[in-house]
Amino acid sequence: MEDIELPKGSEPLEDDRRERLAQEYLKCLNIAKAGELAGYADKSTSWRAWSNPDMQDRINFLKGERAKELHIEQVDVLSRLWAVATADPRELVKHKLVNCRFCWGEDHQYQWRDEAEFENALQQTIAEEKEIQKEDPDYRCNYPTDTGGYGFRRTKPPHPECPSCDGEGKGYLHIEDTSTLSESAQLLYAGAKQTKEGIEIKMNDQMAALKLVGQHIGMFAGKIEHSGTIEIQSLSDLMDELSKGD
Repeated sequence: MEDIELPKGSEPLEDDRRERLAQEYLKCLNIAKAGELAGYADKSTSWRAWSNPDMQDRINFLKGERAKELHIEQVDVLSRLWAVATADPRELVKHKLVNCRFCWGEDHQYQWRDEAEFENALQQTIAEEKEIQKEDPDYRCNYPTDTGGYGFRRTKPPHPECPSCDGEGKGYLHIEDTSTLSESAQLLYAGAKQTKEGIEIKMNDQMAALKLVGQHIGMFAGKIEHSGTIEIQSLSDLMDELSKGD
């Protein structure tokens, strides 16, 4: 009976520590961390072990098995990367130019939203004046007026002849409702967090995604290397490289 040749890397490595390095690397895709968990003394020894051809065969085999278990095909990974690379960031955040308070006011005077806003500003000024007059009885505030009228809406376009903003308006960042994003924008969206300056929208790296797609389909001449020696040529390497962008 003819012997069946087993695929490269299908058998566990004879060295238990190297086998564990391969297994740990599959979990974290980080050589230094995997080497530490496998019991290697430092990064250089774990790197040398990881670079061994038998180790690479074993890792590539395990990656292939993992992809099969998860039903991952190259086209799935590439299509998602392409969607990230080509998504429109303006679906998440827009910089808008809108009117200033003087654009559409009567005779380009300060325009209020409504009478309630004007009245509130007036009362605040009166209260401020009274507080200062406790130490300076002769102090007088400049009271706001409503000669510019009412009806200000922040989203209106700038008035091209506004003398206050020279028709340029003012800019502000508008964050879209992330529950209504397109499929590609959902892949681009990487979360949000509250900062001292406001809400920060995080996005996945579009240029990194585009580069990975280009590398995988062979658009760039010559070898593309990472960590000094490895040429990107397979789905496994592509997934590795994507994980390093975090």
